[in-house]
Amino acid sequence: MARRGKSVVEYLKRSLSKIDLHIVSFNVPLPADYGGVIDVFYKLEALSNLGCKIALHCFDYGRGEVLELEQFAAEVYYYPRNTSPLNALFLSPFSVKSRKSEQLLERLASDDAPILFESLQCCSYLNHPRLAEKQKWVRAHNVEHDYYRSLSKYEYTSLRKGYYSIEAKALERYEKVLHAADGVFAISPKDTKYFEALGLNSLYLPAFYRQVPQDDTLYYFKEVALYQGNLEIEENAEAVLFLLEVFSELPFELIVAGSEPGKAIVEKIAMMKNVTLVENPSDHLMFELIKTSKVNCLPTFQSTGIKLKLLHALTAGNEIVVNHEMIDGTELAEYCSIANGVDDWRKNLASIFTLKLDVEKIRRRQFAITELFDNEKNAKSLAEWLGLVQ
Repeated sequence: MARRGKSVVEYLKRSLSKIDLHIVSFNVPLPADYGGVIDVFYKLEALSNLGCKIALHCFDYGRGEVLELEQFAAEVYYYPRNTSPLNALFLSPFSVKSRKSEQLLERLASDDAPILFESLQCCSYLNHPRLAEKQKWVRAHNVEHDYYRSLSKYEYTSLRKGYYSIEAKALERYEKVLHAADGVFAISPKDTKYFEALGLNSLYLPAFYRQVPQDDTLYYFKEVALYQGNLEIEENAEAVLFLLEVFSELPFELIVAGSEPGKAIVEKIAMMKNVTLVENPSDHLMFELIKTSKVNCLPTFQSTGIKLKLLHALTAGNEIVVNHEMIDGTELAEYCSIANGVDDWRKNLASIFTLKLDVEKIRRRQFAITELFDNEKNAKSLAEWLGLVQ
């Protein structure tokens, strides 16, 4: 049974203090423009809306200070990430070793408030003696070593490929540190079972994300397909190249929307008459594209965690086509059309583009997903597990 607080006296002491909870984030969570920081930011927002007084600790490596975060956290601290190559010489994972700060440790140890470490990468101090008597929890955004092995698999440059492979091994060895936590909040049912098998107190906490009001989800649609994602990430670039092959022999239009597309993607799309590239779209434009496209196409070649772009499509989009890896271990298969392989994708898309949208089916799906991934409801569960409410 997870600890809910040591005593009534200590609970009252904490309730009178300035801070209810420390959150240690691997990155500055605004702008909330990719999977991990989306979960961090909307979790922060939901807990803040419940009245939780939060000290947010961010490792910063390029985003800088964001004043808007002060609307959701009573205290916001920034720590530079130490990306010196010397950190790669240690047995600890580079992604963990580079996220250390004596100031952070001092602040975490200064009161009785529980700590939520966002990902294994933030767990440098999880088993530190000065925090031994504190409640400590970890939000697992995925199984880190599986994620890094997948990055290695789809990386072309030998240096980065080698780094991802070495880091995956280091993260797998380091994973034992999680036994110092009161529990792990896994982001998918599949990951929950994985951490349970390690003998950990593993709890399923659905992803937090930007939610769209249900009376504003369904606009008109255009006869186009959409792929959306951060195109800097190699996995997403691979997905785009796969879809370009799919659409190379289809008469339908595809829009590829995302940040920082690489040269290979830009050049390939320029050669295709039925594909349009939308670079670095604003949040407003991205959601407009999700809502108005007839079909959202979301292949992936990495079955880790849960992809928040899938949740955006399921709650705001129309038809959804994915491959098996996108929904593996998520219990979301019933809400998607599943296609595996180029021919299967072409067949599915041809069927979708020749049929009218089933508006009632889409509305039922949007309602079901919104109920399951309800930020307010899940924040209340989280607050109970952390002992912030009695």
